Amino acid sequence: MATTSTAQMIFNAFDRIVSYQGVKKQFNDDYWNSEIDPIITPLWNSAKDALELFVYHSDGTYLIQRSKYKRDHKTQTSKWSSYEFDPAGVAEYDVDALFTSLRDKFFDYKDITEAEYQKAVERKIQESNVLTWEKINLVRVFLLKDSDWTQLPDNELSTELAAQWLAYRKWIRDNPKQNAQGSEAQTANDVIFPITPTEYNNRKTVGLSDNSIAAYGQQGNDEDYLASTYHFWKLSSNSLSYFAQKMTTYLVLSTITQVQSEFGTIGRIEVAQYRTRATAKEAGIDRYTRLPANASAELVEATNLTDAEIEAKGEEWLETLIARIERGEI
Repeated sequence: MATTSTAQMIFNAFDRIVSYQGVKKQFNDDYWNSEIDPIITPLWNSAKDALELFVYHSDGTYLIQRSKYKRDHKTQTSKWSSYEFDPAGVAEYDVDALFTSLRDKFFDYKDITEAEYQKAVERKIQESNVLTWEKINLVRVFLLKDSDWTQLPDNELSTELAAQWLAYRKWIRDNPKQNAQGSEAQTANDVIFPITPTEYNNRKTVGLSDNSIAAYGQQGNDEDYLASTYHFWKLSSNSLSYFAQKMTTYLVLSTITQVQSEFGTIGRIEVAQYRTRATAKEAGIDRYTRLPANASAELVEATNLTDAEIEAKGEEWLETLIARIERGEI
């Protein structure tokens, strides 16, 4: 029963490949024998009447192609012959149930294989605390993957933000080994990455204390995106190992691009350190000078935080994120 509507699932039984909503997986022998074969055999698939192809469309219509083993008694030869099979009206054949069962097994297999992949990458990252070119490349791949959503037609980004995300992704693609001096890095430790447009714009929104401006200037807030060394960062040797113990690799690499409010981002080294606060001594003013009267509560708190408190807040944020993941909120 063919149709012109969108194919929701394509199940290639010969090659053991299923494609669901554009995501393709090929089942390994163990999973096929234990999980898939019991679904299709013997009703849909048998030794002499094999299932070749099952296509299920979004409107509930379908296409089933089978291959029958036929014997030609005149020529004394045998061969497989493909034909379109339509079980409509036959009670024992439930096409919707077949689709549902294969879809569920697809998701189970997808979860298993992706979890195994993530564990393998995590083990690779944790082999040592030494940054390698391979690890740098992994970061680049994941940063691009983490920003794929910005390229979707329904991303709801403004024209300016969309242009910044394009610049972000282009910079990562075009500069796999650039250092802070604009030349090719000699070691993996010197490779720099751009902050996200989100962090860039958040910095401008949050602003800086008077002390910080007096001590360090605008720190790139008055410059175009990626026009300042304050817009770049480097990995520390321990950051990937530290985060990998807590999360799956993809979420680990996502977290190192996110700003912890005004308390900095754990696990990276900024090319030009961005400070939202400064001591009176660093600002070169009287230490009793107060923040502006309209300073936010967060800025006041950040101004008085010790390094230990900053680290504790980062840990608290990380644990909260993990708990949200475990509850299925992320």
